[in-house]
Amino acid sequence: MKRGLFNFSNNVSQTIVVQRKKKQQIETNRSTGVVTTFKITWLSACSYQLKQAWSNSKAQRKSNGVSTVVVIGKTGPLFYEYSCVCNNAADIEKSKGVMFVIKK
Repeated sequence: MKRGLFNFSNNVSQTIVVQRKKKQQIETNRSTGVVTTFKITWLSACSYQLKQAWSNSKAQRKSNGVSTVVVIGKTGPLFYEYSCVCNNAADIEKSKGVMFVIKK
């Protein structure tokens, strides 16, 4: 799960494509074209921290430097379930979802 191409749906049913390398994650919103880059730090085999580094969206750049811890739950050959406490610029939001593997 540390590298590959993934996708998930956000809270408004938009598809987000995730390109993950060992220490970087790039998320692209297919509907809006917003690209956001994160520094990724693996805390264990089943958890990692994302720290937003950059975005092409002026509104999203307000979250630069904000960190989120993601915990991987159930896994399968082509998906994993995750949960996180997402620290947005204005509030704290709990989130759960499924990340689908496009390419390992």
